[in-house]
Amino acid sequence: MFYKARELFVIVLTLFALLCIGSMAFGCTAVVLHGKDIIAARNLDWTDGQAFVVRHERGVKKEADLLQDDDDDDFNSAEWVSRYGSITFDVVETNLLYGQINIPVDGMNENGLWVSSLWLDDNNGKVVNKVNFKRPSINNWELVGYLLDNCANVDDALSAIKNVQIISFNYADMSVNLHFIMADSSGNVAVVDILPDNEIVVEKNPELDVLTNNLYQSSLNNLKKYKGFGGELILSKDAEASSENRFVKAAFLYDNFKKHHKDSICDAFKIMRETEQNDVGELPYEGITQWTVGYDLTKKVIYWYSRTKNAKKFIKLSEIDFSKPQKINSLGISDVLVGDVTNYFKTGEKASSNKKHKFLFFVFNSI
Repeated sequence: MFYKARELFVIVLTLFALLCIGSMAFGCTAVVLHGKDIIAARNLDWTDGQAFVVRHERGVKKEADLLQDDDDDDFNSAEWVSRYGSITFDVVETNLLYGQINIPVDGMNENGLWVSSLWLDDNNGKVVNKVNFKRPSINNWELVGYLLDNCANVDDALSAIKNVQIISFNYADMSVNLHFIMADSSGNVAVVDILPDNEIVVEKNPELDVLTNNLYQSSLNNLKKYKGFGGELILSKDAEASSENRFVKAAFLYDNFKKHHKDSICDAFKIMRETEQNDVGELPYEGITQWTVGYDLTKKVIYWYSRTKNAKKFIKLSEIDFSKPQKINSLGISDVLVGDVTNYFKTGEKASSNKKHKFLFFVFNSI
């Protein structure tokens, strides 16, 4: 039954891949700001807003679940035991017969490492995987969880990537391609582009800590055509929200905020607001911004809101003991809870917002 469930899951994802490659539906934006605290944020742009906020424990044994055209038994699936607890944001694929499967696309661990995956348009859905069946392997959609489980910082994560073979999920000769941006509490940042032939291109502490849905260097080359970055072009206010245009807009805001020392979680959310896609009339053929997550990597606090629930929520990871397993259900990203929801991820009990954060809550909800 599990094999059939995975087979059906593959088909569902393939349909989404075909849709997204044609329409660039999975258009996300991510940024890292450097100031008193290290701040990261991302938009999730997709055709469906269903997602969950998930707690992951330390000391859990795991094995990569490879979803490929080839017989899974041919692969040497990576195995590990989680060293760090984390909170992830998981998109969900559901079918009536077998329930739901969660895919972590974003998250932070208790050490202050943040990893985020974004759709990669440049590979055009083509599979040119050069597979070594003897190497420990993992699908790209599992990489966020793998790195958060095993790594304390960006350097650890870049080393861990070298220890496994990262394979783009594929089915029927189509590929779901992703690339990644990560940061840690010390301020180190890395962008990881994974090419169809499994070549990994790493930009550590890149020129601009911004990522959308094209290869990083391609985005930078396009940016240099614009005024302020070496070119003559000007991005119009009503320009479509393509990957290239969102990168340009985010880069302008990033550069301006850096000059004026605007580097708070509120500033990161402002960049996300300016780069969101909100044309609901395009659904279900184009993605829109379904939810936004912000991270204070220094203080280890996560903030988020969704399109259907604009009231902000936050979790303080420093107050959670990930060494003590708890039976805690995943929290819907648009759950009715507001403000401080740390207690839920400690005990599983829903409680009212912490009054100490009343002012902070007001400020976030005014953005």
